Amino acid sequence: MSAIPEPAVPPPPTKQDIKTKRELMIAENEESSRIKGIEEQCKKIVVQSLESTKHEGIAHDHWVLFNVDVRPKLQGSAPRCGLVALSMAAEMARISREGDKRSHLDYSKNTLRYDDDDNDESELTAIVNLAKSLSFTSEGEMFSARNLATLAHKFYDLKTLVTENSFDDIQRIIDHLLRGNPLLVPYDAAPNHEPCLLKGRKSHWALLTGFLCAVDGSAVNCLELKGSNINVDFDQNVSTIHVIEKPGAEIQRFLLNNMIHSTIYLLARQPKSRHVAIWSLNSLQESNSNLFELNDNKENAQSFVIPDGGVYEGLCKKLIYLNY
Repeated sequence: MSAIPEPAVPPPPTKQDIKTKRELMIAENEESSRIKGIEEQCKKIVVQSLESTKHEGIAHDHWVLFNVDVRPKLQGSAPRCGLVALSMAAEMARISREGDKRSHLDYSKNTLRYDDDDNDESELTAIVNLAKSLSFTSEGEMFSARNLATLAHKFYDLKTLVTENSFDDIQRIIDHLLRGNPLLVPYDAAPNHEPCLLKGRKSHWALLTGFLCAVDGSAVNCLELKGSNINVDFDQNVSTIHVIEKPGAEIQRFLLNNMIHSTIYLLARQPKSRHVAIWSLNSLQESNSNLFELNDNKENAQSFVIPDGGVYEGLCKKLIYLNY
């Protein structure tokens, strides 16, 4: 009787197999971490709001969360936060235009095509070189909102608008975000990257991708807010965060007419972290309005390109509206 042959030993996994599995696991972990991170931050904000207003007999039971999911990009050790933030903004604008975050970016004025993380550095090298050729930067730094807007148009073919005191027109900001369009904002960054007040000595760039705010509860029942909900338990009551995606004109009008301005928070990405941050409108506005001077002690600061009028003229109270 012949022996039964032993099953063949499967070949060892190739480096490509290992890399693919590792990349999938990282992607899944980043995705779940991203969702959980935003949800937990929103819940915390809602609870804090309810705690601060319960003695006044005010309860904001209905909130709205809107965000465009943009892939994070990091600036590394180089002082190129503005250029990296612009790169993320271009991707956000493309998502809004095409509705497919997985498709490639095709910049009409460049021969390079950028599909994934592997080509981020090539893209950044190209835009840094363009900025240097225009005498906008020395090391990658960008202390002029208008120059950064010029790069957005020349490199990504984006439509741009640089404004001052735009935080005074919050409806314009929310309307722009609801359309899926990016906003770039300079601010002072604390060690934890949140907005602070250091007179511009820690100036940094962030991309606004969405918002969280309470809405008039009496008006919510008049309009069906389609999307998933996040329930927040507090003091034997339940508040609801309505997560909306691709809001139509009716939803946009509803939010602009019924949002409670004192409860507005802005979702942001900035190039020193992979996580989405959620900052109060007031804190970001104050930080954006206190950009007055350069940190002379910063490495390479003496070689930086500073616009006429200094940091104040280049960054203070500036916002960059972008869209295709």
